[in-house]
Amino acid sequence: TPVVTVVALSAAPSSVRTGGSATFAVTTSIVNPAAPTTVNFTMAGNAVQGLQYSLSASQFTIPAGSSSTSVTLNVIKGGKKAKTATMILSPSGTYSISASQSASVSIRK
Repeated sequence: TPVVTVVALSAAPSSVRTGGSATFAVTTSIVNPAAPTTVNFTMAGNAVQGLQYSLSASQFTIPAGSSSTSVTLNVIKGGKKAKTATMILSPSGTYSISASQSASVSIRK
């Protein structure tokens, strides 16, 4: 199995209100035609998962034959002050991270 290089993690839009959603997308440099690639991440920031936002998945799974996939952040409840949810890619033996290791979304009321 080749080591896949994760070349980009992005978030769009960068600011979301209550009831809205943002997409974290990860893109790789090569396509593994034979098997899916799982890319792990952790969440940081002062927004609380389960209170201010939820995620559509707990990891990225890039399908076999594809070079990208996404995870959706759904805003449950914004507060009076903006909160930040930051996704940070976790290193692994099956992929390396070359750039854009983290991306953030601002959650507003």
